[in-house]
Amino acid sequence: MKRVLGKKGMFLTLLAIVLLSLACGSGNSYNGGIGDAAEPTFYQLKEDIARGLETLRSPQGLLYTSTTEKSFLSETIGLEMLWRVMIEDKANFDKQYALLKKYFISPGGLLYWKLSANLKPSNANASVDDLRVCKALLLAYKKWGDSNYLSAAKQIADGLLKYCVKDYILLDGASWQSGGIYGGVKITGVINQITLSYPDIETMILLRDINGEWLKVAQKTAGVVLLGATLKEHDVYWGYDLVKESYFDLGEENLINVFLHLFHLASIGSIPVKNVSYFASNLKSEGGIYINGVDENVAVYAVASMVFHYSGFPEERDTCLKKLFDFRLDNGLLGYLLDGGKVNAWAFDNLLALISLEIAMKSKEAQTSNP
Repeated sequence: MKRVLGKKGMFLTLLAIVLLSLACGSGNSYNGGIGDAAEPTFYQLKEDIARGLETLRSPQGLLYTSTTEKSFLSETIGLEMLWRVMIEDKANFDKQYALLKKYFISPGGLLYWKLSANLKPSNANASVDDLRVCKALLLAYKKWGDSNYLSAAKQIADGLLKYCVKDYILLDGASWQSGGIYGGVKITGVINQITLSYPDIETMILLRDINGEWLKVAQKTAGVVLLGATLKEHDVYWGYDLVKESYFDLGEENLINVFLHLFHLASIGSIPVKNVSYFASNLKSEGGIYINGVDENVAVYAVASMVFHYSGFPEERDTCLKKLFDFRLDNGLLGYLLDGGKVNAWAFDNLLALISLEIAMKSKEAQTSNP
């Protein structure tokens, strides 16, 4: 289903500002923490996941995509770098930073979204992953003051501005000629579309200190993303087509994208209250978050917990985090049982789980130290 709006230009920028004050709220004011009785259990869960991740570590030091997929993704290294900053682990952050420079940054500044098992890159990027790495580098610079982090963030951000922004709206990504970006980016069939869960508006705002153009991108893109979350009763649109000037869906349920969409809005205080309240109500009545009414997913619970956290729903946040225990495997990872007794666990899922747990636990610590 597509809905043509014919709204463009300054309208989307102004709409973002209006909707921030009218359609979105700040959520519940209470920002509680995980109950004292549960704290040791959550601490142990974090330790187990961190231990399990080392079973996915390659000889080069990168994390494999999953227990069954021996590739390497820019989303994985970005999430690990972000987690390492959160836990103030500079030594291991620097190891990933060195690997990022060695394997992932293309000559045009964009990140190779995927490396094969033998480290051969795919000449395409995903803007969501590039932004995530930029955020990790900017937070690391703020924490540790190494200007090399800032330079790397600028290199990637400049590539995004040059190749993945159109009319001040962030695009999904780009592809380029083998051997590096040659004569500009080779535009793909989806380059004029934006997947609404991709834009990390918070990171775009941070990047304004590197290049003021990012504030314009953040404002315009926020308008598109926010409108895509408010047009429906409680759901969100999948994407926006810049050529057709219309929102669209793919006709399939993808709750990871839905919650990432809501998370990027909630993290800047732009909370679509009706969306979050709908999922909070369903979580309470159904006892879980189910894909197609049946399946549950580690990443869904991890991201949902962060959405609830930033939206002021601490009980729902904790319910999602407790659900993670249902996915524990013997090696410490969170994953899934396959036919024949085999298991599968994704680095993406487990890193998101670690980040969501870290956010919740730091909230509790802050509340305890500042009663």
